Amino acid sequence: MFRETIYQNVINDLKPLSGEIEMDETMFGGRRPAKQGWGALGKIIIFGIYQRKGKVLTFPISSRARESMMPYITRYT
Repeated sequence: MFRETIYQNVINDLKPLSGEIEMDETMFGGRRPAKQGWGALGKIIIFGIYQRKGKVLTFPISSRARESMMPYITRYT
């Protein structure tokens, strides 16, 4: 609860990135030993936006679908 409140306050104050930017998603966490890769259990998908020679923004997302990433792309680029 405390971490979620801090996250929401920080994310509301972020300014859009500009210039050359890159975007990608990855997974963190999971159980070991277990299946590795995108099909592994217990992993969290993280979407990142990187401004060259600038900031990196990361967001937890529910899936790799376009609909999960587009709100972040339109708001922060």
